[in-house]
Amino acid sequence: MSRTVVDIDRRALEAARSELGTATVKDTVNEALRRVATARLNRQLAALDDYPVEPIDDFLSWRRSRDERLEP
Repeated sequence: MSRTVVDIDRRALEAARSELGTATVKDTVNEALRRVATARLNRQLAALDDYPVEPIDDFLSWRRSRDERLEP
């Protein structure tokens, strides 16, 4: 872990500490960062649910049908 010096809004820190149930500035900042990173990952994974499973153009359709015909 690295050490970083930052100016922190005390009101925001106290609100975050209360919400997260953390005791120290370090714990509060690290937990907040973990939660933001997790939320981002969850949004990215959810976006994959919208990714088309079926071929999206003629070439891919042709390739898929050809591959299915070649399967033993």
